[in-house]
This record gives sequence, structure tokens and C-alpha cells, in this order.
Amino acid sequence: MEQAEIADLRILIVGGKGHAVQTLRTVLNNAGITNVVAIEDTRRALDVLRAESFPALYCDEHAAHVDPVSFAVSARRTPGLLNPMVPIFLIYGSARRSQVERARDIGVTDVLTRPVSVRTILRKLRVALG
Repeated sequence: MEQAEIADLRILIVGGKGHAVQTLRTVLNNAGITNVVAIEDTRRALDVLRAESFPALYCDEHAAHVDPVSFAVSARRTPGLLNPMVPIFLIYGSARRSQVERARDIGVTDVLTRPVSVRTILRKLRVALG
């Protein structure tokens, strides 16, 4: 995937803490991705996923109303979603092996831990989008 194609992506961030979302938005902007939609509430995010399609989404561990793994299950299985196979990246401050295995088992594309670099975001996004 070329840099120009990456820059054209519209990415969804689901997260609860403002600074975590802003940091991820900054990392994506530094990667050339400036079209970013950030939503705090996971229930609202599911409504948006019913109305709009995104090539990828990032969910922070502090997203409001449900843990990120439960949100990922909902993002895969809720009826009416435009793209239930959207690549989902979960972001943790630190992740235990059991969290990573649980996320993998329910269909999360990848688990990232903070701090996350532009290089890591681009590499994992390119792999997920093929």
C-alpha cells in the first residue's frame, strides 16, 4: 500500500480518555492519515459503524461503556454493520498475554501497546489492509 493510499484512509478511533485519543490521532497524522473520526462511547461507535464504512478502527482500553474486547465482539457480530470484517486494533497501556490471546481468539486484528510509533502503526495497518 502506497503512502498516498494511506493518506486517503478514513480511520475510526474509539476511546474514552481524551489524551489517549489525541495521542493516537497525532501518531496517525504523523503517518499521513488526517481523516480521523474519534468517538468516546462504544455504543455510539456501533451506530456509526452501521452508517459508515471504515478501512480500519482503533479501540483504546478506556473506551466508555464496555471493555475493548467486548466492543470488538460487537463490532464483528452486531447485525447491520457495513463492514464486520474491518481490521480492529486494540490499544493498551500494557497488555498481558491473556488479554492478547483473548483478543486474538475473538477476531481482533492486532493488539498494540503504548507508546506506539508511526512506524508500527503504518506497518501493522499495511499488513491488515493487504
